[in-house]
Amino acid sequence: MVINEVFSKKTGSSVNIAKERLKLVLITDKIGCSPQIMEQMKEDILMTVSKYVEISKNNFTLTITNACMDTDSHNMPVIVANMPIKQTNTGEQYV
Repeated sequence: MVINEVFSKKTGSSVNIAKERLKLVLITDKIGCSPQIMEQMKEDILMTVSKYVEISKNNFTLTITNACMDTDSHNMPVIVANMPIKQTNTGEQYV
């Protein structure tokens, strides 16, 4: 669930939109992270990775989800960054 998409959805049922927004609120509350902090984190990650490769900033997403991270099957919040690479520092182009 992408923060911008969750708060700007225009399609879909009201129930599904409300569920996604509630999930986002609960997860960000659990990790102690406001939407403003998530946006700043997104910008920081974008700037850091951009030092090494050229990425598509328009398609960059930062997602918070739950994932099973240990053998006891405990779900933990996970931040996933999706950054399409346009060009590497060696000049190889992908987009």
